[in-house]
Amino acid sequence: MSATRDLKGLKFGRLSVLAMESQKNRRTYWTCICECGNKTIGRSDQITSGKKTSCGCYGAEMRKKANITHGKSRTNEYKIWGRMNDRCSNKNDKSYSSYGGRGIHVCSRWKDFSEFFHDMGVRPAGGYTLERIDNDKGYNPDNCAWATRKTQQNNTRRNHLVELDGVTLTIAQWSDRTNIESSVIIKRLKRGWTVKKSLTKSTVSSERIKDDANHFSFEHNNVR
Repeated sequence: MSATRDLKGLKFGRLSVLAMESQKNRRTYWTCICECGNKTIGRSDQITSGKKTSCGCYGAEMRKKANITHGKSRTNEYKIWGRMNDRCSNKNDKSYSSYGGRGIHVCSRWKDFSEFFHDMGVRPAGGYTLERIDNDKGYNPDNCAWATRKTQQNNTRRNHLVELDGVTLTIAQWSDRTNIESSVIIKRLKRGWTVKKSLTKSTVSSERIKDDANHFSFEHNNVR
């Protein structure tokens, strides 16, 4: 086991490390005193990573402040704001690699929920979510908007773009324009159809008839 880093005498957030408490299962625990006067025990990795910065008083203060200052800690906007900050700054968040891990950050103004709410306002009804207009830039008033999930899907980095006659659109956008289901367009492209043919309106039932006819022809030709 690697040597244990001595944290005695060091300060992390509101915690000052007093002494080593114990070592269990290759983990080292430390007795700390918080700025509020309470003693607490913390694990090395939690203390040094910033995951544990107080005896618990800081979180309680922030929750109390949130309720006093804006009274919106239970709203959807507040939950969205929290998720936004977590995926950009919390390395333990499951989405961190796709956000903070690739340089997507929250602007300093939006570290304060009140400022975020002032800029974005109430989320519109109807399944709207917070969208970054440019997916390679961070969360800030100039790069964010409330958008439907369909708009977000059109804006995702992984969305498939299809070009026809000089016009480039996502499959979802072509679906809106041609009234052909996205799944049908994708299926046609995977079959090797040309883009023009894939985006030409025809009923799914007619395609099934053709498929059935081809299947019948294959079976008929193979009967001995």
